[in-house]
Amino acid sequence: MARLALEHALPAGWVDEVFEAHRKRQYARELLFSTVVELTTLVSLGLRPSLHAAARQMPALPVSLASLYDKVNHTEPGVLRALVRGSAERLAPVMATLGTPASLPGWQVRVLDGNHLPGSEKRLLPLRALHGAALPGHSLVVYDPDLGLVVDLVACEDAYASERAGVAPLLEGARSGELWIAAKSRSDLRGTGTTAPARCWVAWRTRAPVSSCASTPTIPAWLSRESGAHVGGSRPGWCVSR
Repeated sequence: MARLALEHALPAGWVDEVFEAHRKRQYARELLFSTVVELTTLVSLGLRPSLHAAARQMPALPVSLASLYDKVNHTEPGVLRALVRGSAERLAPVMATLGTPASLPGWQVRVLDGNHLPGSEKRLLPLRALHGAALPGHSLVVYDPDLGLVVDLVACEDAYASERAGVAPLLEGARSGELWIAAKSRSDLRGTGTTAPARCWVAWRTRAPVSSCASTPTIPAWLSRESGAHVGGSRPGWCVSR
């Protein structure tokens, strides 16, 4: 059922249009980007145990397995972000019909989190003399809890780059009336040249005392009620600011 819903909401033609509009180095000849997305979707839904198995069971894969993996490995971060954002826009009306109650009435909640991929078991030739595994990269994801959708994504190929640098392009899409919730390391925008728009608030969890945090009558009460955390004051907890 989930696969049918995704195929209807994200048709192959639209996926290929996104690829053509945002690609910079990659191109599509025998292997369309929509075919790559179809195979990886089978894996993410648990219908196939691996990309290799999904490709083996495909009736007519137009290229070799090596070419498929090369296409996946060189997928550009800009294409991934456009695919995530476009998918959210297409699926939002569908999810809105479910009538899920708002997490915070009067606000659009955005949860910002990140994920560092584990060290690769594949030993690249220049690294075979080193003991540490190579880190492939990390991603920053924006989640809408009311729609149950990931609405934005920044994929960083440099595993050692600061997450703060990735937050800046995400907040460029922030709108008035949104509340962004994140860990301190991902919400601190000092030195990034980025500020949230008017009436867009950023709340972050911190272990340090938060004695000088701005707040509103509504947001701190909600954070305290939902998380049991202290907001502001001399104890660790939530800090809320524009």
